[in-house]
Amino acid sequence: MRTTALEFVAKGEVGFCELGDPPAPEAGQMLVETKYTGVTNGTERHALMCEHGWGGKFPSRHGYQHVGQVAAVGEDVSDFAVGDWVFSGSYVGHRGWNVVAAAGLVIKLPDDLEPRSCALFGVAGVALRGVRRMGVGAGDNVWVVGQGPIGHFTAQAARAVGARVTVTDMVPKRLEAARAAGAHVALDAANEGTLQALKDAGPFDYIYDCCSAER
Repeated sequence: MRTTALEFVAKGEVGFCELGDPPAPEAGQMLVETKYTGVTNGTERHALMCEHGWGGKFPSRHGYQHVGQVAAVGEDVSDFAVGDWVFSGSYVGHRGWNVVAAAGLVIKLPDDLEPRSCALFGVAGVALRGVRRMGVGAGDNVWVVGQGPIGHFTAQAARAVGARVTVTDMVPKRLEAARAAGAHVALDAANEGTLQALKDAGPFDYIYDCCSAER
């Protein structure tokens, strides 16, 4: 089992630190060996570069999306077993192992899911909550501005509940990914005809700004 972790040493500088061997899990806890972690251009970058009120204290560890296998369980843990693949949402940084509460934000992954693809469940959850809280449903017309991770998952979540989804971005690969994930209309925001295409696709019941760029 790896015993290292990523550590933000100084602004813009990342290194490794030694965690030591993990302790035995106590009652209600389990030891999870990390296999994959999801690193975003949001939380981790902001903390590393001291942006938007994040960071400023070094050394520090940031990260909250972990996928791994249960290596040991403590007493009173009945829903998980050694060998289970799980997603954990603990904000402890990117590290080789985690001791987590079995009753916390831990999800047992189905056997038919590729574990690596679950490393961004935390980001996907943000998008899903946004769609649910706004009450998007079947037949609604939705425009998602920006197809970074949050925008991409927002489009998927809206599509999953039966909405008609239009997305815009300026990166061709993101638009291709949106189409592959089920977006009904994917438009390049840099094209002159996009404004008219948006008028034709509207009016929209919901518009999600997942870009926040100036243009």
